[in-house]
Amino acid sequence: PALPKIKPIQRPSDDPDDPEDVVELVPPFAPIHCLRKGEELWSLDNRRLYAMQLAAMELWPQRCCIRVLSRDRLPRHKFKTQYRKFSTTSEGTAISVCARYQQFDTWSWFERAVELEWYSFSQRLGSMLLAFMVAPVLGALLFRTGMTGFASRVPLVVGFVITFAADFVRQ
Repeated sequence: PALPKIKPIQRPSDDPDDPEDVVELVPPFAPIHCLRKGEELWSLDNRRLYAMQLAAMELWPQRCCIRVLSRDRLPRHKFKTQYRKFSTTSEGTAISVCARYQQFDTWSWFERAVELEWYSFSQRLGSMLLAFMVAPVLGALLFRTGMTGFASRVPLVVGFVITFAADFVRQ
């Protein structure tokens, strides 16, 4: 229910070397609590992180940022309940959304990004292959006029078959 309430706000980049704007995601809930371990941040709120990652993937490939609260150490009274959250098998590319050891979902922003990029690549490749499909057909039609320079239609037919096969494999 929180996902539609996350507001994307366009912010200009602070980095002069990278002029690309950044989208700040403003959630209807408190900032995510994180533990800093060197250069890495470990989320203590995977359900909130899950919602923010879903919102960021809707804006892919734009860069998104959020506000977090980070600490270098866990308070002693929270250590026992929060320690279980510091295990990863995916190096931070996936999160397990759970409450009191009951898992609801496993979400991988990396897999979703690959899926979106593959779709985009496939669309561009399909457009390019369409041009290669049209060229042999036009060549075959122009063959009778003598404008192609070929002695037979075989190279045109082979080109069409190879392009058709490549497009079939792509899909």
